[in-house]
Amino acid sequence: MSGHVVIDPGRARPQQYGVAIYNANLLNAISEIAPQDIQVEQLALADPAEMIPGWQIPASNLKYRRMPVMRLLAGIAGAIWRPSLDFIVAGRHGIYHALIATEALAIDPSRRLVSVHDASLFRDDIADEFSSETRVECRQTLESSAGVVTVSEFSRRELLEHLDLDESRIAVVPGGVDHMRFFPRSEEEVTAVRNRYGLPNRYVISVAGGIPRKRLGDVEAMADKLWKKDRIETVVVGSGRGSRPGAKRLGFVPREHLPALYTGAVAFISMSEYEGFGLAPLESVACGTPVIAARADAIVEVLGDVASFVEVGDVDGASKAVEKVTEKRARRKRVQAGLELAQNFRWEETAQKMLCVYRSMMSGEAISTASSQRIAAGLSIGDAVEAGESEVEAEPAK
Repeated sequence: MSGHVVIDPGRARPQQYGVAIYNANLLNAISEIAPQDIQVEQLALADPAEMIPGWQIPASNLKYRRMPVMRLLAGIAGAIWRPSLDFIVAGRHGIYHALIATEALAIDPSRRLVSVHDASLFRDDIADEFSSETRVECRQTLESSAGVVTVSEFSRRELLEHLDLDESRIAVVPGGVDHMRFFPRSEEEVTAVRNRYGLPNRYVISVAGGIPRKRLGDVEAMADKLWKKDRIETVVVGSGRGSRPGAKRLGFVPREHLPALYTGAVAFISMSEYEGFGLAPLESVACGTPVIAARADAIVEVLGDVASFVEVGDVDGASKAVEKVTEKRARRKRVQAGLELAQNFRWEETAQKMLCVYRSMMSGEAISTASSQRIAAGLSIGDAVEAGESEVEAEPAK
């Protein structure tokens, strides 16, 4: 059976760090596989750089299918006459896959697959940047679509709880690690990047946007404790710029600098109360850096006992956990366990699972079975940490 898939990366608004990185890596991985039974294209505006300044379409080798009209006009046309947009999907088994749920086009729902990275949009207890109108529209889009893809079992359960969805229409396709990029870097490379950003020898790193659920206030409160007691600086990537004694915000940094920033850190810190997957912590352990995180269910699912967890808002607990990972023996065990765990997550496997979802959707089968695989591999690896069975021969530069 052959089929046709058009992937829409969205472009109406800037995306969060993790979402944008997941989507870009997915597109690249699918383009490298080049399946024989599925023709895959990427939807693009005619001149995205001119129409929406600052937007960059995620890089991939996929062919572009250009839209002859801007997204706003296409949305209006779809509301009036939906078949006018069905030129996007060709062939009897054609699929339109929207990578950004809030920007999915109004095409035939029976051909529409939508990715959603978490259910925060539908939870009243989590402050969000979206309007109530956007939440309603997104709910209608997901509930009417033939398939929904999410990134963790936790997010799948959340979507089933908050939306009227049949379980068979939800597939779990977790993210991966780009192992050609994220691995422990040399002391020379770490020193060069550290000097570039004016960082001390000892620092902890956090990657988080400025939305409330990331709880950057907790990170900065912990920063004060670490600086006063141990002179360890806290570095935040992805949320504004600025500095004060013991804390520095770098804003968005070039992607190629992240591996060395991870490698050079004493620990990676996440105080977020809610996550859909936890890509940055996973990349961090791939670089040989232990993770300390608030007990967000998705991060627990992905990292298992490889990470050190504290309760949400427990600033004292987080700062004490940093002290523990500086102990040489405990650190070596954490580093080795994290490196082993990261090997279970690869973008080529993510792409293969997504292609299985496409094939199941084309054949009319339940997509939930196409990619369902428990991703909490860290639970078994983490047991080895506690048992003291893991040692590392060479510790990355710190």
